[in-house]
Amino acid sequence: MFLGLNLEIPSELLPPYLPKYLKDVLDFYQSVKTQWRVVSGFSGMALVGLDYGAVFNTAKIFKFDLDEFNFLVLQEIERFIINWHNEKMSTKE
Repeated sequence: MFLGLNLEIPSELLPPYLPKYLKDVLDFYQSVKTQWRVVSGFSGMALVGLDYGAVFNTAKIFKFDLDEFNFLVLQEIERFIINWHNEKMSTKE
């Protein structure tokens, strides 16, 4: 939980087996899942996106190869979390 937001990817939405190259990015996401930019308003909090300055620094600290492919996979995870969170927030109203 981050600011009361669940930013985990629900395990029931993951396939039973992930290739190592995708699991590595998913594991890296676990290291940066607190680096979200959020805005707060009357209807609650909205996710803006990951703070990529912090993401790049974290990759450097953990010696994670954030090459083009891994970056694109991380962006897909980011889009999924944003859409999933927004969908949950819209059904709350």
